[in-house]
Amino acid sequence: MKAFPIIPIWIMVLISIIYIKLVIKTKTTTKLVIRLLIILVVFIINLRFMVLDDNAEAYTSDLDIIIVVDNSISMNAEDYNGNNTRLSAVKDDLNYILDKIPSARYSIITFDSKSYIKTPLTTDRDAINYVIYSMEAKKSLYSDGSDLTIYKDDLKYILEKSKEKENHKRIVLLISDGEQTSENKIESLYELKKYIDGGAVLGYGTAIGGEMKEKKSISSDEYEYLEDRREKYPYPHAISKINENNLKKFANNLGIDYIHMTKQNNIDNEIKKIINLGQLGEKDNVNSYKDTYYPLAFILSILLIIELYIDKREYL
Repeated sequence: MKAFPIIPIWIMVLISIIYIKLVIKTKTTTKLVIRLLIILVVFIINLRFMVLDDNAEAYTSDLDIIIVVDNSISMNAEDYNGNNTRLSAVKDDLNYILDKIPSARYSIITFDSKSYIKTPLTTDRDAINYVIYSMEAKKSLYSDGSDLTIYKDDLKYILEKSKEKENHKRIVLLISDGEQTSENKIESLYELKKYIDGGAVLGYGTAIGGEMKEKKSISSDEYEYLEDRREKYPYPHAISKINENNLKKFANNLGIDYIHMTKQNNIDNEIKKIINLGQLGEKDNVNSYKDTYYPLAFILSILLIIELYIDKREYL
């Protein structure tokens, strides 16, 4: 069993505490118990527990695809096909790639000023989908800039893990706008070339650049544009521009192609190359998970009906 929280757990804890404080003064014990149970069931539903599906099958392959995604605030720049953000395009393109190459093992690493291994190599499509769905650029207040090679050790670790599987092909997809805002030096990725059989560096953004929005606060639904505080007041909106020189250097270091992504089918030829590198195996059981919240939703409905019934009796 695995948990895939819909709302981050710490936020749900805060919400639950607030609701408990609101209901704790309920006059009747029965009603208080019902309301506390409702809070508990909603909390558990939010955790989205999933169990292993023993009947899930898929064709296996010898492809291990490691996806490295720039998660810095500049990926919120609105310069992809109009006013779409770079990160929203990345999410769509990753889902497109997964649909075209469903039988591979995938690992996702994200980075900004730090690197995070979001998933090890896995065939668990639900886990990969969840990571892609939940990707958000790190809020500027908590970021120390973008370090374009901070993920180097994590990438090497996953590549070495892949190498333990005999005859597996290692594919790297490095996704970024190439903008370095950290004071750290950009390192060469050349030493990783020996591990890699194919892949591409995918560049997002334009030379003109785009403005970046972010939430006013973690709990807010309102957005505001980042300001360039290096300029004189009133501060203009900050602009992020693609740096293709950095991205092309990385592609050269790793011995893979560079593709400037302006539309989804830019990646089609690369997908064909990747598929041709691999070899489709036999149909086999794979790690897949199914939801378990349905019984809890039924229990929640019953509790709500009971509370409404109690309310109705009180007012009659």
